[in-house]
Amino acid sequence: MVVGDDVVIRLRAESRESQFLLTMDSRSVSIENNEEIFISKADFSIKLIELPKHNFFKTIRNKLFWGKDSRN
Repeated sequence: MVVGDDVVIRLRAESRESQFLLTMDSRSVSIENNEEIFISKADFSIKLIELPKHNFFKTIRNKLFWGKDSRN
């Protein structure tokens, strides 16, 4: 998924449970049922490395099963 720099993504989970465990960027926090989560671009940047024979988009494609036929 590609979104613009100024896009804010809003998420809200609903369940019979009273709380959820939200995990992002190796951090976990309990949130209440129906609480909204907002995701936006950070005010800073980071430097990344790319290992030989590893590709970010290939990894995402494999993890999300993009292009896989689930009928088999």
